[in-house]
Amino acid sequence: MVTLSVLGILTAIAIPSLTQLLANSRVVGAVNEYTAGINLARSTAVNTGLRVTLCAASGPGTCIGSGNAWTSGWIVFIDDGANPGTIEAGETVLLDRSTWVGMASVTGSASYNSISYVASGRPETALPNNRLTFIPQGDSSAARYVCISRNGRPRLSESAC
Repeated sequence: MVTLSVLGILTAIAIPSLTQLLANSRVVGAVNEYTAGINLARSTAVNTGLRVTLCAASGPGTCIGSGNAWTSGWIVFIDDGANPGTIEAGETVLLDRSTWVGMASVTGSASYNSISYVASGRPETALPNNRLTFIPQGDSSAARYVCISRNGRPRLSESAC
């Protein structure tokens, strides 16, 4: 009986910690994937000398166009610039990550729905305070932020940018 009581107490203590651990793990994984996408876009732009865009997805192979909801994922593609920020016929999709697993919401700041890198590795338009906020399901206290500097480099943060 004593063993079962101790086991019950330990389980009651461990389950909330395990839930928080899973939420932290999900958000860290999503943040790392997004950061890898930014780095892919930057390095491809530098190596090819072409504009490369990372955009919020509205579904597989489609950018959202307006708004700041990244909950449906993101896409990295070589953007010919005829219609910037939109995937058109003939443009090469480098990476299509059109789902987030375990995220309650992923939102960008203001109207941040895409970022295009040019041959210098810098954003085509340097807007201040570009960021994504990742909030996992089940634990909003585990939110993480990816802040994009004016020169296009990502920085991870546990507090708002």
